[in-house]
Order: sequence, then structure tokens, then C-alpha cells
Amino acid sequence: MTHTSTLDSISQSNRDAKRQARFAAVERTPLRLLAVYAFTLTLTVILAAGTLIAFRHVIPGPLAIPAVAGAMIMLGLFYAHFTELQHELLHGHAFRSQGVSRALGVVCGLPMLISYSHYRFSHLRHHALLGTAGNKEFFDYPKRGLDSPGKLLLAAMSPGRFVTLASRIANAFLGRQIDEDARNHRTHAQIRSDYILFGSACGSRAANSAAAWTSRRFKMRGRSPVSDRGISRGARSRRARSFAMWRKASCGRWRCASDSRNQSAP
Repeated sequence: MTHTSTLDSISQSNRDAKRQARFAAVERTPLRLLAVYAFTLTLTVILAAGTLIAFRHVIPGPLAIPAVAGAMIMLGLFYAHFTELQHELLHGHAFRSQGVSRALGVVCGLPMLISYSHYRFSHLRHHALLGTAGNKEFFDYPKRGLDSPGKLLLAAMSPGRFVTLASRIANAFLGRQIDEDARNHRTHAQIRSDYILFGSACGSRAANSAAAWTSRRFKMRGRSPVSDRGISRGARSRRARSFAMWRKASCGRWRCASDSRNQSAP
């Protein structure tokens, strides 16, 4: 038993040494990758902002749906390219500094909610265990296959991924283990921080959407959602104005009736 564990330890050490040697021998092109990164990020921001402005203020109703659908497809392609940039960064093709690579990789993963640290751990493990039973990729092929348009569409949409993502975000906030294979404390901490960032971003976006929806609802009803006190004060002032108008009209009718009686008296 001890002999087997020693062999496993030596084998793992050899794999780590080979990985470090490959990492040191990689030809790095930081300027090229930074140029591609900046170009993709700039185009993505311009496309997203242009889509939002056109949808709300410029494009008329019948043309809005195809225009936004086309923009969504283009954004999807840019987001997929960000994932490819993550792959280049995790292999160290741009920088020797893991900190710089991780910072850029986390930004790349935000649009698709793909944890750079989790992807890096899983992908490098896939290379280390290639050809063994433990080999498994971060983006794995579905077991049902891709031999029909329906299966391909389902794999592309991947609705189950959102359930998995929500579970990982919840585990990150609760301090639970996210990946059972990531036993290294530093690796687990980096993975956890990525998912906490995703949860915070999604929560902030949901809160902003709820606030905007509430504001629109109050504006449609003709009142401002400043406070319940302001709303009740406005309601009281409207009731007071109504009572004053009714009293003025009633007094006017009483004076007219009194004047007519006085004029008819001998």
C-alpha cells in the first residue's frame, strides 16, 4: 500500500515538473493578447450600449425585435471569444505573472459567469489526467451526445448550467466546498471569490431592475415613490382640496337660496 502511494506521489511530481517546464518554455505574446483583449472588450461595450440605446430610444417597434436579436447573437460571439481569451490566459500564453492573468481572466468570465480560477483548475487537471478515468473537462460534452439539432441546441443553451451556477454561488457564500477535487486552500479560496463576485453582480443587477420597475410603476400612477409619508400627505392634501371645493360650492348655493328668499319677501 505504501509502495503504491509512493509511486503515485512520484508520478504526480513528474507531471507537475513537466507542467512547469512547459509553462517556462511557452512563447509569450503579451502585446498581441492585450491588443486582442482591448479590441474585444471595447467592441463588446460599444455593441451592448448601442443595443440598449437603440432599443429604448431610436429603433421603432417592428424593427426592435430583429435588431436586438441580431445584437444578442453578436454579443454571444464576443462572450464566447472572452472564454477563448480565458483559455489563453490560464495557459500562461501572455504573462508570467499569475496575478495579472487572473485579473484579466476574471473580467473575461464576468459576461458568461465563468469562474476563471475554477476553469483554470479544471482545465489543467484535464491535461494532467488526459487518458485516465479521472479526466473531465470544465466544458464537458453531454452524455446524451450531439447527434441531432435538438441535442445540439439543448447543449448550446445548457439550462442545467444555471442551476449548477446558482448552487456554486450559494456554496461560495455559505463557505462550503465548491469542487471536491480542489483541496488546495488557495485554489479553493480563489474559486470561491469568483463565485461571490458573480453572486454580488447578479444581486446588484436584480436590485437595480426592481428599483427601476418600481419607479416606473409609481410614475404610471402619477405619484413619486419618495416615502409612504409623502404619499399619505399627498392623499390628505387631495382630500382637503376636494372638501374645500365642496364647501365653497355648498356655501355658494346657500347664499343664492338666501338672496332669492330675501328678494321674494314683502
